[in-house]
This record gives sequence, C-alpha cells and structure tokens, in this order.
Amino acid sequence: MSNVVLSDELLKLYFGFTRSGKVTKDESGNNITKITKLLACIKEFYTNKEQLARCGVTDEMMTAVESMPLFNLDNTTTELKDLVLKSKLKLLLVDKNCSHTDVISYNILTPNPRYGFHYSMTFKAGEDKSFAISHIQRLITNSPKIEIIDPYFIYDSNQCTENLNLLNQFITNKTNKLEITCGSSNNSINLKSQLADSGYTNTSCPQILANTHDRYIKANGVKIHLSSGFYALTQRNKELTYMVEIL
Repeated sequence: MSNVVLSDELLKLYFGFTRSGKVTKDESGNNITKITKLLACIKEFYTNKEQLARCGVTDEMMTAVESMPLFNLDNTTTELKDLVLKSKLKLLLVDKNCSHTDVISYNILTPNPRYGFHYSMTFKAGEDKSFAISHIQRLITNSPKIEIIDPYFIYDSNQCTENLNLLNQFITNKTNKLEITCGSSNNSINLKSQLADSGYTNTSCPQILANTHDRYIKANGVKIHLSSGFYALTQRNKELTYMVEIL
C-alpha cells in the first residue's frame, strides 16, 4: 500500500522529471520548487490508468512508465477519491487549492509546511535500546545548545539520577548551553543545583507551561520526539518510540 496520491498536475511534473532528469519550465518559475518539495514529502504514491491517461501516458508508454520509481499502479479504482482512500495516509498532494471536496488534500507549497523527512523506530518492552541511545548521542554531539522538554525528567530522585547519568553520556562539552524544562518533583529536587554538581556550567531550567505533555530533545537542527520520555531510554521494561524530525 502506498502512502499518498498526487494531483494530475504534480503527477505530470513528476513523470516529466523522472523521464528526462530535467524540470519542465513554466511561466511562474515554480516547478523547481514544486519538484523539490514533492520529492521531500513522498516515499511511494498511487496512481491508476485513468489518471495516467489524463496525464498523457498512452498504452505504448506504459512499459517505460512502470519502471519508474516511487509509484504503484492500482488497477482496482477509476475515481481519484477511491484511489486516495486506498493510500495509507488517505491524502492527495496538490500544488494549488483543491476542487475535490470529497478528499483530504495537502498543498505542498503551503508556507511553513508540516511535512518533512522523519526517521522513527519503536522498541517494545524487553528490547535493548542501545541503538537509540547511540543514535541520539551522535545526533546531539557538539551541539552549541541542547533543549530537553520532559514533564517527568525529575519525577523522583531515582529517575532524576538515571536521567543525569544518561545526559552525561550524551553531552561531552558541559560548557555548552543546556536547557531542561520539566515539572516539579515529588522530592522537590533542585535540578539546576544537580546539573551544577554534575559539571554543567551553562544551564537553565524554565518553568514548564501548563498542559505540556510532549517530550523531546532539540539540538543540531533536529527534534527527537520521545514517546515515553527521556527515562524510558534507560528502562528495558518500558516501550519507547523515538522519531527524529529535521527542523
């Protein structure tokens, strides 16, 4: 099953680029922007013979077209809306306002787009998380600023101690800026004092905003989402999904 469906306009642009290795010229000069953003937000997409015909693909061209990467040909649908419903994300990618009221569409030219490359991995309870720890360590190493948001970073003294031990693995230069935003602990732990005792000389601990539930690390232009929080990285009995988002 493929992820999304492309509008006819984007499909024509994709096939033209794939066949020639060049971006077709247009009066607006936006086609280079379009193909760049399109390739950034698709892995695989669906199309069908009806859409290909609308885009000028003849039966004689099908053999060559079928060898192109990233798309799957679906022969069970004729309507665009049904093709969209076959996709994993139930989403039609467009480059202008969509006239199809019966599908969910996303304009790839939207300012501050919400798509992008993400890498994620899930560890079930009992699974070793050393891969995640090593990956995160490399992602944040030498970052001039590291931000950690986790309401439960200092939930209790044991959790705080384990989190600080893991932090010491992640951060080699303790003079770089470190900002940890978390909730209050059961034992009134002074986190800033704990960080100073551990050798961190440039820290801040802002007060967490009400109703903050997300847990993540920001450093070196990436945001590392931690579904079960920082502490779960060290706990083999806890499930964890981490996702790396490029900012």
